[in-house]
Amino acid sequence: MFYVRVVKRAAEESRKRLLARGVFAKGYPVILGKTYVYFPVTEKVSGYVCVGKKVRKVSRKGPAAIGAYDLIGDIALVPENVDRSLAKKLLRASNIHAVFRRKGVHEGEFRTRAVAWVAGDKRTETVHTENGVVMKLDVATCY
Repeated sequence: MFYVRVVKRAAEESRKRLLARGVFAKGYPVILGKTYVYFPVTEKVSGYVCVGKKVRKVSRKGPAAIGAYDLIGDIALVPENVDRSLAKKLLRASNIHAVFRRKGVHEGEFRTRAVAWVAGDKRTETVHTENGVVMKLDVATCY
């Protein structure tokens, strides 16, 4: 795997140039040094110092593959692209009892969003505690 070495203060500009050229290797880690940043590239790039580094491709497995999700009480609301197998891993990894998928966009007077059951308990009511205030709510009607 090839990496290009860039001075830290020029890192963001260089990253944008590499992406525009189509040579930025996605899925590999960006390495931060003391004075340099090393960006993964698919081939040697003219105008940059290229170095070879042995690294593994970054793969996110388990609950980390889901990315960001909302947690209301013991119900997790995950993005639309999460499948049932990832939802089941999320159930096993934490104190979550139901997983619902966000559907569509916010709509209506109260800007709510539809949800669809993915895994776990088939219930939408939960008890949520925030700043010492305990609330019983239904994520199907208020999320």
